[in-house]
Amino acid sequence: MRMIWNFEWLHNRKMFWRLLAIMPLYFIWMSNSMPGTRMFLFITALMCSFLPFTLLLREDKFKAQALICSLPVQRRQVIRLRYGTLWLVAVIFFIIMLAVVFLSPLSRVDGTVLLSVAGLFYFLCLSTVIIAVLYPFSVYFGAMGFIIVIVAFQFLGVGLQALILALGHGPDLMSIARTIVTFLHASHAALGGPLYYSALFIAVVLLNAVSLFISMRLFEKKEL
Repeated sequence: MRMIWNFEWLHNRKMFWRLLAIMPLYFIWMSNSMPGTRMFLFITALMCSFLPFTLLLREDKFKAQALICSLPVQRRQVIRLRYGTLWLVAVIFFIIMLAVVFLSPLSRVDGTVLLSVAGLFYFLCLSTVIIAVLYPFSVYFGAMGFIIVIVAFQFLGVGLQALILALGHGPDLMSIARTIVTFLHASHAALGGPLYYSALFIAVVLLNAVSLFISMRLFEKKEL
């Protein structure tokens, strides 16, 4: 595993340092611009989950997958380390975001909400959905897989909006989000805090495990 890590760090360190320099500036701007803490957490969770893929997709740009697979390592080891790298970078960005919220005089975000159990699980669940869905596609199709999922999300949004209009709710896409939030609040009230968050944690672990398993199988069968 150390051999793979050294290879990845050698090829991605410059991009990582660039992202590390840019993200605090982005968080400073967002913490001053967002109308509310929940919206800030939503947008920054998206960014913390999407941006780590820029490190992995550079390999597809330079057609370097065959090179790393020529090392004396198993393909599933490569996938496990890269999956862990995605989460490591996402967590690093999240910590930077927290530091900006608490230290920046320009921030209008309530940091206590971000550090609450609900805030942490919100970030964890949203990041898991993004990484778990995007990773298998990016493993097998490279940058094109990333684009396919992004376009699919856009068509899904259009389809949901059309469905909402057909049901007579008007052009209000947020009604879907409010329905989901209402369901989650009802579940929290019915199950109680400990059981509710335990169920969420189990769902997050299972989704990550399924995504990782699919990614390993796809990469093992991929022709380089």
